[in-house]
Amino acid sequence: MKLLLDSSAWLAYARAEDEPDHEAVAAILTRSARGEVELRLLDLTAYELGNVVVRAWRQPTRVARLVVDAALDLCAAPPLVPTPAERRSAHALAEQHGLSVYDATYAAVALERRLTLVSGDRRLLRAGLATAPAEV
Repeated sequence: MKLLLDSSAWLAYARAEDEPDHEAVAAILTRSARGEVELRLLDLTAYELGNVVVRAWRQPTRVARLVVDAALDLCAAPPLVPTPAERRSAHALAEQHGLSVYDATYAAVALERRLTLVSGDRRLLRAGLATAPAEV
């Protein structure tokens, strides 16, 4: 099974306290280490992770680098870069489901490449475009 983890999943793992999805994401990462699932992320994810760690969590940039590097190291391949068609699809999904273009991009790439999008984002889950970490 190939999984595309969005930034909410990676952040739930990075910040154990007060994160209801932490244990479920940790279990996914354990399954990846055993070769049971393959993890992927978007190029966009590195920027989102760094932004949250520095801006929202008010951590120094060295902590952001650790979080981003850990996510990149745990993936099976380099970050995925959305194609022009996937970007167009993301805009349509954003409009259709009231999502940010960022979130819709995860969904568009997952749909096009037949990946399971893992997310804690309520809007993606409500739209049926993602699977909650505990359900993987």
